[in-house]
Amino acid sequence: MVPEGEKNNPVPVKLKNKWQFTDPGANPNDPPVEVHPSWLGAANRLKSYFGDVREVTVEGKPFILIELELSFVEGEVAEVLKLQSSKPGEYKYTILTNSEAIELLAGKTIPEIIALR
Repeated sequence: MVPEGEKNNPVPVKLKNKWQFTDPGANPNDPPVEVHPSWLGAANRLKSYFGDVREVTVEGKPFILIELELSFVEGEVAEVLKLQSSKPGEYKYTILTNSEAIELLAGKTIPEIIALR
């Protein structure tokens, strides 16, 4: 989950390098231009693989829920974890399992989801 107010922040460089998104050059003969996408931009480019971005509210705060595939081995999960808040109850850049995301979309709260474990 990415805070709504941070959806236009750039993704970590490790993810940018993984995806290697490009846009066409300004002119037909120009080489493609490398893109460092925002969270929302990356989600929109990847939606054919993972589906649309979902808007959710957690404890009264708006977030976007983006489905991604991140690698522990390549350090991608660690890069996103660096963005998380260390404050209890602040769900900034929270990584959810598929089951947790389904429960959240079904209307359960984070404390309810945690209690289901």
